[in-house]
Amino acid sequence: MDDFKMKNLILFDLDGVLIDSQSNMEYAWNAVQEAVSISTPFNDYFELVGRPFHEILELLGLTSMAHEIEKIFNSTSLSGLSLIKFYPDIVDTLTYLHHKGIKLGVVTSKDSMRTNKILNELPFDFDVIQTPNSKYRGKPSPDHLLISMAITGVDPRDTIYIGDMQVDLEAAYRAKIDYLHAGWGYQEVSQEDAIVVSSIKDVINYL
Repeated sequence: MDDFKMKNLILFDLDGVLIDSQSNMEYAWNAVQEAVSISTPFNDYFELVGRPFHEILELLGLTSMAHEIEKIFNSTSLSGLSLIKFYPDIVDTLTYLHHKGIKLGVVTSKDSMRTNKILNELPFDFDVIQTPNSKYRGKPSPDHLLISMAITGVDPRDTIYIGDMQVDLEAAYRAKIDYLHAGWGYQEVSQEDAIVVSSIKDVINYL
């Protein structure tokens, strides 16, 4: 890993890093199960979180109902946004980094409507927000990380990505940027594969 002290851009995953949305996702998946009569357990879905939604459905063998499932999932999740909470110290730490002049961005597999509604709760605007679209591949491809750096005008050596899933680690590796793994998130990685931080405040130690 390179020296983290001169990072000018910090990119964050959303679910499992900035917000705890597991209850919201389970609420939406339960609605899907009831509406389209599928028995796929929520845990099977949850293990694949971080990838584009259509890819998750493909891996679960649900491609034939993908459009209907996505519509139900997104609308139910949107109606249950009150179930989503920012993790402790997230708001204060992000505000501190923002005031220090460090560029901040979000690269997530959550759709733009829900992402923007959640991030609008923060007292500042991110420099870049990347959500799934038809132009670029989702994680673990590096496309959205690379686009984020292009938009903000920051080189890979001056950028770090903070995620909580194996796909986040792989995307950062493929984008050739440094990576921190959120130990409070949804998936563990080996200490040999990534630097794991136990609190968002620990990020400041690397800057």
